[in-house]
Amino acid sequence: MADSIQYITFFLDQEEYALELLKVKEIIANRPLTRVPGMGGFIKGILNLRGVILPVFDPREKFDLPSRAYDSRTVILILELAGRLVGIVVDMASDVVDISPEAIQPTPAFSTPIETEYIHGITSIEDRLVIILNADRLLNEQDIDALDKTG
Repeated sequence: MADSIQYITFFLDQEEYALELLKVKEIIANRPLTRVPGMGGFIKGILNLRGVILPVFDPREKFDLPSRAYDSRTVILILELAGRLVGIVVDMASDVVDISPEAIQPTPAFSTPIETEYIHGITSIEDRLVIILNADRLLNEQDIDALDKTG
């Protein structure tokens, strides 16, 4: 049996997702973002994190999920994607869990609002289904070009 990998679980639109913990640099409380004129789309703005300016995006828009007002449980996960730090807004961070590669089922062919290219697989944790996202595919070339425009 292969060694387990640590994942952080979080919620978007009442569904539980997971990202490999090594991709997550830190979790910060939601805070006001500086909007960049002309950015639009899934990029919500930029923030200054200890002197580093980084873009923040909301995966709800990328995944075609309904928008939701941010509240006290909303957090920003700081990830390293495509060689840069970016923030993603999630409804709530949940747990750090160990998942063995054998416990991850391939993505079934079904209709989902989230394009399956973003999904690494699905697992069950304590009778809950958790969608494991592929962090490296969260940003495509157009997204990276848009992020480059944020500075």
